[in-house]
Amino acid sequence: MRHEPAETPAYGPDGTALVPVDDLAIPRNATPDEIAGFILFAASDQARFATGAELVADGGLTLGPVT
Repeated sequence: MRHEPAETPAYGPDGTALVPVDDLAIPRNATPDEIAGFILFAASDQARFATGAELVADGGLTLGPVT
């Protein structure tokens, strides 16, 4: 089962996780520093050779559950 981040929210209105973190390839939520580091890398000169790429930082959510 594939999840589309734009259409599948990670949390419900009451703040509970809709996708159990234990089912992810990286079984935990990202820290704000990890997401910031990802964004800084994508915006930096180190990523200057990447073109037309879709970079995803979702801990494996789009891969589906790990069994």
